Amino acid sequence: MPNPVFHLYQLQKIDLRSDSLKTRLKEIDRILNSDEKVARAESEFNAVDTRLTTVRNELTEIESQIRSKKVKIEQSESSLYSGTVKNPKELQDLQKEISLIKTAIAALEEIELTKMLEVEGVESDFSSKQEILTHSKEEVRQINAKLLLEAESCRVEIVKLETESGAFVDQLAPDLISRYKQLREKKKGIAVSYIEENCCSICGAELTPADCQAAKSSSSILTCTSCGRIIYAG
Repeated sequence: MPNPVFHLYQLQKIDLRSDSLKTRLKEIDRILNSDEKVARAESEFNAVDTRLTTVRNELTEIESQIRSKKVKIEQSESSLYSGTVKNPKELQDLQKEISLIKTAIAALEEIELTKMLEVEGVESDFSSKQEILTHSKEEVRQINAKLLLEAESCRVEIVKLETESGAFVDQLAPDLISRYKQLREKKKGIAVSYIEENCCSICGAELTPADCQAAKSSSSILTCTSCGRIIYAG
């Protein structure tokens, strides 16, 4: 008569493999739904994109101010040299105004140059971050494609294992299966321990020669006195 513990031990190997595959499926699902690398690259890209828009707008505003002041100079110089203004005081005021505007333009042009250099720096950073984002998306796409294939392989194997598991369950008494499942829940998935050098292979507790002999019997279910797991003689 076949030893039921043998079937339990084979069932446990199947269940442990199935557990491992299901854990891996959860990990794959977490990775597929997180995309942390792309999210980080997108965040950095968006930040530099916003910064680039800001510095470009600032440069445009400075350029607009310079153009406006140059137009003002043209108007003032036209009045100064057209001969329409003859009052010495007004002429002096125009000359003073033109001088002040030129000073303001010179100051703005210095700011413009600094801002242009800043724009160039941010544009360089923008290109770098854009390249990193593109590369990250492609890398994640390739990784995800492999993970999807792995996940499908895991699911196929799980279905196969469930069929194999059912074949062993059909050969075991319902009360023994119930006991096995309870032990699996309590003992971190390991309900059956095999004998290794006359000891429980899981907890290391020593077994008596009589226990070792009894474990080989098909008529008895021996449990480890230390950890409570079912003992399989092998």
